[in-house]
Amino acid sequence: MESSSRPEQALTSFGDFQRFFISPLNKKEAYELLRKYDKQGDTSKLLIDELKSGKYEMINEFLRNPLLVSLLFAAFDYKQTIPLKKHIFYRQVYDAYFDSHDLSKGDHYVHDKASKLDIDDFERILRYVGFKCLKFQKIEFEKDALLHIIDEAKQACPDLNFTSSDYLQDILTSVPLFCKDGQYLKWVHKSLQEYFAAQFIFKDSKSSQDTILKTLYNSDNIDRYLNLLDLYYDVDNWGFQKNILYPLCEDFVSFYQRTFYSSSVIREKSIQERIGHLYMRDVCILRIGNEERKDPFKYTKDRTEEILHGRMNTMTHFTSDDICIAQYFNPKKKILLLLNKRLPYLFNDYKDVNNPQSLDLEMNIVIEIDMNTGDSSLDCFKCYNYYLGAGHNEGNAYLDYNRCLDEIKKIKDIIKNKDKVSDLIDGL
Repeated sequence: MESSSRPEQALTSFGDFQRFFISPLNKKEAYELLRKYDKQGDTSKLLIDELKSGKYEMINEFLRNPLLVSLLFAAFDYKQTIPLKKHIFYRQVYDAYFDSHDLSKGDHYVHDKASKLDIDDFERILRYVGFKCLKFQKIEFEKDALLHIIDEAKQACPDLNFTSSDYLQDILTSVPLFCKDGQYLKWVHKSLQEYFAAQFIFKDSKSSQDTILKTLYNSDNIDRYLNLLDLYYDVDNWGFQKNILYPLCEDFVSFYQRTFYSSSVIREKSIQERIGHLYMRDVCILRIGNEERKDPFKYTKDRTEEILHGRMNTMTHFTSDDICIAQYFNPKKKILLLLNKRLPYLFNDYKDVNNPQSLDLEMNIVIEIDMNTGDSSLDCFKCYNYYLGAGHNEGNAYLDYNRCLDEIKKIKDIIKNKDKVSDLIDGL
């Protein structure tokens, strides 16, 4: 059983693995929770009225998580505005916690800061701590380990005068972004850690900024960094374009040019959809028999081991016709979900979503699906496209070749213009 709050792709390679989900709050439940945080009732009423106005659809995701609902209340209670962007929301939460607001007190309660740092200097240390925690891929630490990270942050900011123990006391009480959980100290929410890590990359790592972003993009564990990259899109849009969007668009264009072909049988749209399905993905399909139904996962994994080089990370069994899809997803494919949310104009919706015919597959014969599989007829080709689409949960859209070309040109033009500005200041 998966216990992580965010999916770990590697766990799906275990046959006995089962994924369970905690149902998100619905809006009615979120509004009721907001009312419980508000003793007087005025602030929650004003906030709920604003949320119901329809102007803030982009922050609906905050209403699905109880802790994010509490952070939204704290931010709105501090400053009677609803931020339209994620990073502004987290900054508002930080300001509220630093200046006065402790939700556990039920009202404004001003804490003295043991570290004596002002709001900006306090955040400098917090940015370093957030990035260091991100590198460790941990949100909870023993006390000595967290003190060591604060010590390192202090060394990176030699102009600041404070003790690490005082700072630790502050982030547990005065600015309660950490909480005690048994013998561990943990961030109150992983997204706060990611916010400060994103700010560190933008503000404190100028010489290494591009390297860090490219490393995140090329990481085999990129799914762990998706929320950070989503935040970074707003924090430093140019850095995101240059280091994430640009190489991805170039990679897709290269894949498209290698795989696209013209056919008198298959319409161009279906070929383009096949390219979208197979981008960053290797897929095998087979029909299993009665005996194999006892453990379809193990059988499919064993049969596709050689073709997929032992990398199968997702398997789907269609019980209606006993067809199994085994596949390897390149971790980078997760970025497409983020881009589709942020830049929907780069994508087309899949159309081959209905099964036009049943696949006549020979029992227990493994077929590796490529660009030509099923191209004897349009219906057969679309049928394979249907199974390709039904066999993953990576969204219902694919990158558009021509729009990616336009995006590459746009980014190249920006780089050229920036170089011209550099020429203007030479010799000053």
